[in-house]
Amino acid sequence: MDTSIEVPEESYLAYPPVVESVEIIGYIKDQNGIGYSRDIGRSFQLAGKTYYIFGDTFCKNKDGDFVGISNNTVARVDDIANFAVSRYQKIDEIGKVDTFLKLTDEETAFELQNKGKRVMLWAFGGAVELQPGVGRVWYQKFIDHGYGDSEYCGAGVASIIHSEPHIHGHTGHLVTHRYPIWFGPDEPKVGSFSYINVKGQFVYLFGEYKGKIILASVNKSLTLNRASYRFWNGEEYVQNCDEAVAVFKGIPQGAIIRSDLFGKERPWVLIGVDKWADSEVQMGTAPKLGGPWEIEPVCEAKGIDQDKGWRYCIYPHTWALRSKDELMVTWSEQWPGGVVAAKLKFQKSAETEPDSEMDAEGESDEQKNARMEHDSELDAEGETDEEVYAGVKLDAEQDAEGESDEPWWL
Repeated sequence: MDTSIEVPEESYLAYPPVVESVEIIGYIKDQNGIGYSRDIGRSFQLAGKTYYIFGDTFCKNKDGDFVGISNNTVARVDDIANFAVSRYQKIDEIGKVDTFLKLTDEETAFELQNKGKRVMLWAFGGAVELQPGVGRVWYQKFIDHGYGDSEYCGAGVASIIHSEPHIHGHTGHLVTHRYPIWFGPDEPKVGSFSYINVKGQFVYLFGEYKGKIILASVNKSLTLNRASYRFWNGEEYVQNCDEAVAVFKGIPQGAIIRSDLFGKERPWVLIGVDKWADSEVQMGTAPKLGGPWEIEPVCEAKGIDQDKGWRYCIYPHTWALRSKDELMVTWSEQWPGGVVAAKLKFQKSAETEPDSEMDAEGESDEQKNARMEHDSELDAEGETDEEVYAGVKLDAEQDAEGESDEPWWL
């Protein structure tokens, strides 16, 4: 399917962005009716299905009794029209939710031998589909030593497969496989912020390094090869991460999406939260992934039952609403809160037709996703992927050395 799009010269929405109203929809809930305390709540799509990734999930049984913590979980949205409801696909007999990224035998033994300590695998950046039903998730590993003492161990990558019953012996669940920690505690947190999957050879990853957000790229067939990752130094992608420039600073969590809402000059849009614990929804635009980025607060993220403290993990979900001047955004409350869903309504630009709508009559969901979803495939007339998404061509020798022995789809 051709997913290239015509980007209008003029902005559909007012720029700088103006949020006219914020409607709190409610918590992201499970179909079973159990009120889980959990955070992150970033969404992704794989094999045509939509999922939420959560961090620490405080599990309860049907009577509401606490039965333990699952350090990361994933739930599927069965009905996109009812986007605030998802479903865990595997819960054990006592009510413990199955984890998405599994612990190794060594990590499980560590927890058994060190009471009160636990291993945490968190995927703030979400997941990316590389081919139908096959994806990657870049995650960060932590060890909780108790009493607020958390140790960061490094960043790794895992494969995701949407299993088919006749092939994998499962019932359409997600199957994951973790690979070793490739970036240590003093190296870049590759993919900890956001990913961009474009038509072409490369995946682009935003992550934190030394207090700044940097941009990396890797060939889609070499995501399991540490030596193939390159870092943007402002002019080209290089192997040395210490040469990476700050794409932007002060926004630790959020997502970058492709959007035509602000016109041809601003095709990349960021929605996130700053590091100042002020619960402000930050929004920015850029002509290219490498910047320059213009970011400013547009509204406050409010809590529901847990309005004290600050909100964090602010993410957009472009698949949820069809109106062009509205966007579903989620954020996390402090414990024992949950993930809050809200609808942001934006002011239209002066040039916008009063009754212009996002979806022309009869437009399919596939067409909408091609235009709005950050994982959609893109191209631009007369330019290469490298020129569009970074500003210059990638080094032709970027991935010439050290191919992974693993099949790229695992």
